[in-house]
Amino acid sequence: MHVTARVDYALQAMLALAHTEDEPVPSKALADMLDLSYGYLLPIVNELRRAGLVRLIRGDGFLLARRATDITLDQIIWAIDGPLTMTDGSRLDSVPRDLDAYLPTLWFTAHQAMLKVFSQVRLADAAAQHLPAAVERLVPLRNQP
Repeated sequence: MHVTARVDYALQAMLALAHTEDEPVPSKALADMLDLSYGYLLPIVNELRRAGLVRLIRGDGFLLARRATDITLDQIIWAIDGPLTMTDGSRLDSVPRDLDAYLPTLWFTAHQAMLKVFSQVRLADAAAQHLPAAVERLVPLRNQP
């Protein structure tokens, strides 16, 4: 699976905001923290704002719109990239009707598994570099005796 640069930067921005508690971060300072140009970061943060994940306080900057414990990583991903689609642009949000369609069914299953992981990790978990137990069990190197 490929994570887009925009999703990666959105996650980094949200983590930076999670670490600032309730203090707004000026947009230029946020761009500097992420080593991004302001022009590249602004549309990403605006998409997060439209999704209700970030608030803009005019003159002060951005802050989380909700507590970090109330935001899951899948919400951030969907705010930026929307639903997973196939190369032809068709959406992958339900099991293909043609059960003989092996690859679409496989992609759907992998997509659901990925979303399940991201839906279990809250922004507060990521900010604390903590994996919930259900996700921790999936990490192969940590499961070995």
